[in-house]
Amino acid sequence: MISSVTADFQQADIREQLAPLWARKLLIAAIVVLSTIATYAFYTSQPKVYTASTQLFLNPSQVETLITGVASAPGSDRAAGNIAELARTRAVAELAAEKLPDNRTPAEILAAVSVAAKPGSDFILVSSNDQDPARAAATANAFTDAFARSRTQGFRSQVSEAVTQTRRQLAALGSSSSPQREAVKDRLARLTGFLAAPSGDVRQLDPAAVPQAPVSPTPVRNAIFAAAISLVLAIFAAYGLTRFDLRIRHLSDIQAAYAVPVLAAIPRLTPTRSGNPTSADPAAQEPLRSLQTSLRLASLDSAIKTILVTSAVPGEGKSTLVRNLALVQRDEGARVVIVEADLRRPVLRSWFKLNSNEGLTDMLAGQTTLADALQRVAPDPAVAVSEDKSGTVATLARTGELSILTSGPTPANPSVVLATEHTAQLIKDLGESFTYVLIDAPPLLPVSDALPLLGLVDGVIIVSRLGITQRAAAKRLMELLGRVPDANILGVVANDVVADELYGTYVYAYTAPKRRRSEA
Repeated sequence: MISSVTADFQQADIREQLAPLWARKLLIAAIVVLSTIATYAFYTSQPKVYTASTQLFLNPSQVETLITGVASAPGSDRAAGNIAELARTRAVAELAAEKLPDNRTPAEILAAVSVAAKPGSDFILVSSNDQDPARAAATANAFTDAFARSRTQGFRSQVSEAVTQTRRQLAALGSSSSPQREAVKDRLARLTGFLAAPSGDVRQLDPAAVPQAPVSPTPVRNAIFAAAISLVLAIFAAYGLTRFDLRIRHLSDIQAAYAVPVLAAIPRLTPTRSGNPTSADPAAQEPLRSLQTSLRLASLDSAIKTILVTSAVPGEGKSTLVRNLALVQRDEGARVVIVEADLRRPVLRSWFKLNSNEGLTDMLAGQTTLADALQRVAPDPAVAVSEDKSGTVATLARTGELSILTSGPTPANPSVVLATEHTAQLIKDLGESFTYVLIDAPPLLPVSDALPLLGLVDGVIIVSRLGITQRAAAKRLMELLGRVPDANILGVVANDVVADELYGTYVYAYTAPKRRRSEA
């Protein structure tokens, strides 16, 4: 049991950590997809580049051995690197240009050719890049041949100078025979023989072949790399936006923002504007039964009969909550009345398809009586609850009652109308006549209409819509409520909660609709 609870907490913590990514999954997907497609399209449009390569074997010890007569050690990486740098000279490029059929300048040839010594070896790699694969191979071979000829010419010059010096040395020894003179004479013979057919100190191993595939661009590889980079950046962006997002987006943030208990978590409720207006939204029934249970528990110490429902700002779903809660209470057998105290944006008359336009303001002005202003909502037909083997359906008749006191004509100053003694007496009288009195009050931050009502009711319920309410608005609302000493804040109802955040509590009963459309 303990391990199961621990696993649930760990799973909840993981969900909380991943919540910013899930909330912005479409943004992340859009960034990754667009970056990948743009990168692929860009590199696909670039010209193809082919690379042809060939290798030169370096034997720098031959010259030193022939001139000095002392065998030298194999060339070092530094020596090979120096020779590779010497290859990329204008003189070599001019020799290569003589063998190439096109009219490229030495500067253009040098820009296309790269020469690099292979570390730890006596090999030099010559490569040429070009949009034409055949021309890339021809350039690499021509440059390699030019470099080899350049080195051979330089080697011939060194050997010629060594022959001249050796002859002078031999003449200085005279004509008498001696071991020293014989050694110098032998060295002269070898130098003269090598001068006749010099091979230089570099040799091309194999000619550069025409490349079959381009080395660049690589649109697939670049697109994969762009997808990975954009995914990382999109994840950082998602967490960054969450950090600086001023709105309350997750159920776990509600209680911290309002510092009051969370009474219920409700999926998005769509007000009924067509069809049967006297049946609660199926998605709301289970969460609102939980809310009703919370209200009963709150009534253990003192009776909670008159309840004011408000919010911080418009569009958080308070009117829809009032409608559905009243229908659920009625279905449980309670006598319920809704008082539409939102005189600026009334909606209940159209939602319940009521005919009379008389309402609260008419009654407070003495133009009608409470009995005439109250409009009773026709009860729903009996509801099927079971079916036996013979096919007979058992029904359950609804014994509750729902009446509505609509707002009536909009007055010039709603806050003054609601602050009268007639309003206080009305709420008291309704509380004595009905099981529950639900007051649909206007939001508290934009207008002060509902402030006089806060101390007249048994409890106040705050509605907060995830993704709409800002943390600062929640803080200001609670500060405002804190200035009303008689206000009994029962808690907050989280509205527009996605199914994933309900942790499976009501998921079996409904499929939570997608969010984002403001309603009253």
